[in-house]
Amino acid sequence: MGRTQKAFVNALAGVVGKLITTIVVFLGRTVFIYTLGVEYLGASSLFTSILTMLSLAELGFSTAITYNLYRPLAKGNKKKTAAFMNFYKKVYNIIGIVIFVVGLLLIPFLKEIITEDIPDIKESIYLIYVLYLANTAISYFFVYRATLLEASQNKYIVSLSHTLVSVIKTIANSIALILTKNFILYLLIEIASTLLYNFIISVIANRKYKEVLQDKESKLKTREKKLVFNNVKAMFLYKVSDVILNGTDNIIISRYLGTTTVGIYSNYYTIINQVYAFVLQIFQATTASIGNFVVERKKEEQETVFNNMIFLSFVIYFICSVLLFNCINPFITLWVGEDFLMGIPVVMVLVLNFYTTGMISPLTSFRTANGLFMQGRYRPIIMAIINIIVSIILVKWIGIIGVFLGTVIARVSTQLWYDPWLIYKKVFHKSPKAYFAKYIVYLLITVLGCAIVYGMGQLVSIENLILVLLWNIVLSIIIVTFIIVLLFRKTPEFAYVQNIVKKIIGKIARKVRG
Repeated sequence: MGRTQKAFVNALAGVVGKLITTIVVFLGRTVFIYTLGVEYLGASSLFTSILTMLSLAELGFSTAITYNLYRPLAKGNKKKTAAFMNFYKKVYNIIGIVIFVVGLLLIPFLKEIITEDIPDIKESIYLIYVLYLANTAISYFFVYRATLLEASQNKYIVSLSHTLVSVIKTIANSIALILTKNFILYLLIEIASTLLYNFIISVIANRKYKEVLQDKESKLKTREKKLVFNNVKAMFLYKVSDVILNGTDNIIISRYLGTTTVGIYSNYYTIINQVYAFVLQIFQATTASIGNFVVERKKEEQETVFNNMIFLSFVIYFICSVLLFNCINPFITLWVGEDFLMGIPVVMVLVLNFYTTGMISPLTSFRTANGLFMQGRYRPIIMAIINIIVSIILVKWIGIIGVFLGTVIARVSTQLWYDPWLIYKKVFHKSPKAYFAKYIVYLLITVLGCAIVYGMGQLVSIENLILVLLWNIVLSIIIVTFIIVLLFRKTPEFAYVQNIVKKIIGKIARKVRG
């Protein structure tokens, strides 16, 4: 397959896999809520956030190594690929051990984060935490093989393997919870699933890249290691930013508002994160292809691809934002009941955070593919500091909405303007003014779309929750489609997206006929 075909297959596998995973996640979460309750849900979400913070030990090695693999893979240099993989394996074995040890050292401080008693949790909170920790640490001993598959434009293998294991895990956990309501058994199944996933990836990688993975003698030169570590130093700061932005919300909520509130918010987080992860499959699937493109083509040819990806990102996140804003509360009411609802102002900020995060995806793909690690390495730290300070101040003032507003403010004041400026300066060698103008227009259109659908939804009185949800979905899709076609039908970016849709429909039609 060529570069475009591989990107398409990777994106398609990622999207289909994520769709299946999303369904099983909601089924599994529904069983979890009705068998164990919101207290267990809050504890689970809190420990996941703590371990997200521990993933700082990864330092950004994954991104740096993936970038360094693009050239030897594109050139068919097996010796150099093997040298990077041997180095990567050694580093990640150390990281896995460090994460587990540091995680154990945090046990005495758990009582400072969990500020309320959780009487409905029968098991030891410390045992639960250690099992979560073990599940996290285990994955680091095998992750390098999955990275090799992704860097070689075979991400579809990783996506399909993850989907398969997710389905098996959810079925096993659901049966275990319904029959026993035993949270420890649930966590043991989680660990077994992690081992199963890594075993599958290892077998596939060993068969596909047997010569590379069996070569234990190839080593990186000191100069090459130094280059990797220089990139890692910069990526560590990006990693800090991502972890703090994504991992501190639940910790701050637990500290100031209680673990039960974490459980209520976690349903919104699950829905929004599943949608985000679903869409992210498209952009992650293209990163390796962009990396290959960067190696083989001139930089001047990238701008057209970049503009097309920005518009594609807008179309996707416009649709998703309008759907989330108008459908998330009816869905949660239908799913787990009104007791788990949060107000429209909170939903508004959550969707704004979702949109601003999503629109960064093409920028991240291009920054990574072009190896822009060292440039702007202090921006993530500034963003992380702003996020913590503003979130803590606002949570005391306006409650839970302040936590999410702090994240939005941190991103808008740093990443949202700096990353485009960096790419335009270092890659396209021109001013980013046109990009910023487009971004503002896209944002205003998204806000307008959310408001129009919400207003029209209020004009119709429907009591049945299923009909309310269906009405909001249909209305959102119609209004968004109308706005996009009306405003952008004559642009080259629209023609690009239209062509992609036609190709996908054509491929599906040919398969159906065949």
